[in-house]
Amino acid sequence: MAINRFLILIIFVAINAYSAAKCVKCHTVHYEKIGSCSVCHRGIEKSSRQDIAHYRIIKGKYSYYFFDNSTRVTKGYELIELGHCRRCHIIAGKGNLLAINLDLSWNYKSDDEIFDSIKKPNNFMPDFRFSDEQIVYIINAIYNGAKNNLSKKIVEVIHINKGDEKEIFKEKCGGCHKVLSKNSGPLGEGVYGPNLSGLFSKYYYKINDRFWDYDLFKKWLKNTRDVKKNSLMPNLILKDDEIKKIYQVIK
Repeated sequence: MAINRFLILIIFVAINAYSAAKCVKCHTVHYEKIGSCSVCHRGIEKSSRQDIAHYRIIKGKYSYYFFDNSTRVTKGYELIELGHCRRCHIIAGKGNLLAINLDLSWNYKSDDEIFDSIKKPNNFMPDFRFSDEQIVYIINAIYNGAKNNLSKKIVEVIHINKGDEKEIFKEKCGGCHKVLSKNSGPLGEGVYGPNLSGLFSKYYYKINDRFWDYDLFKKWLKNTRDVKKNSLMPNLILKDDEIKKIYQVIK
């Protein structure tokens, strides 16, 4: 009987030793009070095969997201506000659904993929020219937002061709501007004027300490210098119904 108990004890210890995290064989243990390696880094810690153990792993430089008051997280949120990223993206539960919901991105994007999408943005995302260090801060903030705001929203941007409304933006605005429109999709080819995505949301740049609305937009298009004296945008000769159509496209 005593031998059987001894054998059971040996088997129990062996099973636990085998199932324990294998990470410590290669990596130095830190933040033990928080828990196992996968709490911050994800991965499959019980596997002894590196390719499996490192599946969807979060690298060390991005793992500061776990600490809400981390300098990297704080700086990341500051850069997100500076770039007005929420005019197109949901971050930490707030923002517009004109592009990918970044609260969900860490479920199917690797660190490197997110880094590259900021470093080399697609055609309709502005190039903010963030440094590599700044992008690391931003990703830490994105992950922090995802951790604290497990958003249930899914990006479902439905583009409906509005006919002449879509064409009027291309004709009157698209030479200088680009926009991601919820109604008409990506429009414009310009690089000289600002990207107008999310213009009428609270996440876009203010002008004269005021958010953009239809009245301000109409006044701007009638005579830009009535709103901003040193504006470089030429005045356009537009009818009221044309302004309204352009507004509907951007909105």
